[in-house]
Amino acid sequence: MSERSVLESMDVDVLVAGGGPAGLGAALGAAGQGAKTLLVERMGFLGGVGAIGLGMTINQMRPGGQPRSKV
Repeated sequence: MSERSVLESMDVDVLVAGGGPAGLGAALGAAGQGAKTLLVERMGFLGGVGAIGLGMTINQMRPGGQPRSKV
């Protein structure tokens, strides 16, 4: 596990926990209305579980539906 620094305090109007589709939408909506918004995501990248699953599907297949390698 990598080390992570933690802010002791930060004043925000909206705190969004999770950078998946719903979290991104909530954060963008709040910020678009002028709220000081903070989005936190534990995975280190945005997109949530959908980004992981979609990436695996795309990266495991070649044109024609043949897998890149067999396990």
